[in-house]
Amino acid sequence: SVQSALQGGLEYLVGFPYGCTEQTLSRFLPTLIATSLPHPPAKIAEIQKSGQINTMLQKGFSRLRKMEHESGAWGWWEFDEDSVWMTSYVLMGLGYARDKGYAVPEELMHHARTGAKHMLSKVKDDERAFLVFALTKSGSDELRSTASIVRANMNPRKLDAVSLAFTVLIDKQLGRDPSMALGLLMAKAIRGEGVTHWEPTPGDYRWNS
Repeated sequence: SVQSALQGGLEYLVGFPYGCTEQTLSRFLPTLIATSLPHPPAKIAEIQKSGQINTMLQKGFSRLRKMEHESGAWGWWEFDEDSVWMTSYVLMGLGYARDKGYAVPEELMHHARTGAKHMLSKVKDDERAFLVFALTKSGSDELRSTASIVRANMNPRKLDAVSLAFTVLIDKQLGRDPSMALGLLMAKAIRGEGVTHWEPTPGDYRWNS
């Protein structure tokens, strides 16, 4: 079942190794999201009671500080090129942690906001929706307004499935009607034998399912 899969997954994440920026976020972010489930796995209560989530977060924040580039953005590693996708992932993850009531270092959040804002001028079409969604999660009224302007100029009909999924989330965050983006997303869905999935874009490393 989904519940049993989550249980095993959470146990794995507690011991998930720190490596690149993506691994750092992927250790604590899914655990935070799982705490919001209507019926979270028993493992969540155990982790929360033991204080492991806060420990995971503090170690993650420390690791992110180390991996941060001078520009305020992030790449996969400490000394590689700035990455729009990775910077968006960091800002989104910090936003989720803050929304769950955890203390996110203000300096780290400020740098993530600054790095993401600078990325707007160089973002590619297939990464724009993720970046804009991250801006809506940043807790900054200025960046939320910026996200609203960028969203108004996006054409959902030209987006792939991943970008459409983020556009639905953007619209919900901004109080817009997500029905158009959601309809386009569902039109791309492939259904069969009780399963619905979306075909990945060739060569795409983003989430595809």
